[in-house]
Amino acid sequence: MARKLYCEGLVNPVGIDKLQPELSWKMVGETEAQKSFQIQILQENEIVFDSKIVPGMKRKYILPKPLKENSEYQWILRWTLENGETGEEKAVFSTGISDQDHFKAQYITGGTVFRKSFALDEELPEKAILYFTGLGYVESYINGKRITDRVLFPSYTVYEKTVEYTAVNVTEQLKKGENVLGLWVGGHWPLDEKLRAKDVYSEAFYRGRCVGFAEMHLTFKNGKKVIMGTDETWQTSMSPIEISSVFDGEHYDARKEQDGWNLPGFDATDWKNAYLAKEPLGELVYSYTPAIRVVEELKPVKIWKQKECWLIDFGQNFTGWIRLSIQENEGTVIKIRHSLF
Repeated sequence: MARKLYCEGLVNPVGIDKLQPELSWKMVGETEAQKSFQIQILQENEIVFDSKIVPGMKRKYILPKPLKENSEYQWILRWTLENGETGEEKAVFSTGISDQDHFKAQYITGGTVFRKSFALDEELPEKAILYFTGLGYVESYINGKRITDRVLFPSYTVYEKTVEYTAVNVTEQLKKGENVLGLWVGGHWPLDEKLRAKDVYSEAFYRGRCVGFAEMHLTFKNGKKVIMGTDETWQTSMSPIEISSVFDGEHYDARKEQDGWNLPGFDATDWKNAYLAKEPLGELVYSYTPAIRVVEELKPVKIWKQKECWLIDFGQNFTGWIRLSIQENEGTVIKIRHSLF
């Protein structure tokens, strides 16, 4: 017998903003009816909540009392079937910031890449949680490595009403000495006269700008807590991506690459300080949307030349992008268009 456990519809989520989350479970390879269940919540191996035995076939349970903010929990599901068989499954989750007013970070803008160098000379934190988002899309890095594999994040929302963020445990990515936190922010959905549905946003303050937001909470063994957030001390520059949008693709100028921009030791003397995006934004909310990830790499089934173009057939319709390796003279323009035949 087995169960797949979910907290607010996610598997082992980090930093959720709900202190009374919904816990649910799914049967795996089993047809016998559930007779009853019991849920226990543990913090540091101590039981902080016990539902006692709940009769019935219900597979969802909302905690009746709030948990603590910025805390890690384990939850245990025990069940009994109609035939008398019993089972147990465990999972974990952590709460984060339950109210957007508790964030200390500020939205920053200026360029399309942002970096913040900081030192951990004395000791490494016992726990480090990074909260981040961007307008429109964002990738986050610590010491040159992406901290999550999700793409096209965050979901597109009306930014004046809602901005989604996520949280990641980055404790293992930190090291003694200099560390660098980086954000690479992309463009928005296109706002032009051809798309009348978007005309309402044509005067939106973020049009033509990229905005980043990040806040890292460090907890040390002695109980000391440090919060680092985006502000005017962050440095910013332009990336090789000059233009980007969901519908119209991107312009990428490889001549503008800055190797190591998100690594310790990088010379950022030519970078400028970020400035605050002071315009009002919507409520910061945790993203419970299932992550978009790369699930497969496809190879072409056919390549042929037609006039001045090369056509590449992958044999199926899919959502993704091209990885291309070429050797051409500097300044050569290569256009890649995606289409369905």
